[in-house]
Amino acid sequence: MNNIEEILKKSITDVEKMNSKEKREYFELLREYCLKIGEKYNSNNITLTQKIMSKMGKLLRNFDYEIIGKENVPKDGCLMMCNHSNTHDAFLAAEVLSEIGVPSTFIAAIEGLSPIELSLFKSARATMIDRTDKVSASNGLYDFSSKLVYGDTGVIYGESTWNLHPYKPMQNIKIGGSKIAAIANVPIVPMIYEYVEVPNIVSKEKKLYSKCIIKIGQPIYIDPSISLIEQTKRIQIIMEDMRRKLWKELGTYRDKIEDINPDIYVNHTWLKKFGTPLFNFDSESENKLLYTKKDELVENEYCIDENGIFKPGIIKKKSKVKGIY
Repeated sequence: MNNIEEILKKSITDVEKMNSKEKREYFELLREYCLKIGEKYNSNNITLTQKIMSKMGKLLRNFDYEIIGKENVPKDGCLMMCNHSNTHDAFLAAEVLSEIGVPSTFIAAIEGLSPIELSLFKSARATMIDRTDKVSASNGLYDFSSKLVYGDTGVIYGESTWNLHPYKPMQNIKIGGSKIAAIANVPIVPMIYEYVEVPNIVSKEKKLYSKCIIKIGQPIYIDPSISLIEQTKRIQIIMEDMRRKLWKELGTYRDKIEDINPDIYVNHTWLKKFGTPLFNFDSESENKLLYTKKDELVENEYCIDENGIFKPGIIKKKSKVKGIY
């Protein structure tokens, strides 16, 4: 295994079929490749842009946050694996990691970003990718890995898009995060954002949350010699359990549609999607980016139809239900 072009093109299916020795060799070669392409990333300090994003986050949000588990973030680099549910996530990550005292670099999608967000991400050492282009996504994965090889702290949203489901704690995590950690030989640190939503209909996005709890879990080390698919499943279970535990502690636990108030859910989800100046969430495009398992339906949000029935479906910006949004 010595042709780097062939190695870079190998699919996860191909890698899963390798024996333990072949997998270790494969990831060692990828690490060597990332060491070479990452030589240009000679600084991993907290940047001015990270500080600017932190300050912008404070202006954009109207709620306080609490961090649990600061001690779990290594000072010498890791991959922060976060759940994703709204436009505050990236700004809050920059703010939280600045408070902890470590840098942040992102792997971020170019689709749907405002010019302000795009400029900020680019100047914050972010790796920008087009999620709809396999070549862009693959090149981005190696570029991002090269930063972590040199000790940076990376932030990734494993679901690839927002989870707007009324009671599922997360959408399926894609395998890319495990591959990045295996290449860079850094731990994955799970970070759960739990935005505590007010229990009523509101008119502005700034009135939507009473606070945000950020829970940081124990580092998870990826073994490159065994199945990345199985290790990704384990990370999914850990992160979902972390979020469900927060729901129980906050008194907001839900596991079925009967636990949801349709009017409040639709009002809040509309405001998340369309109520901020930075980003409009295009559900139709974003749903195509969800990772669905065999025989699994795509389901990310619910709507109230013309007959008043609460069911899986896209909440439209212009099709309004009176009194809700």
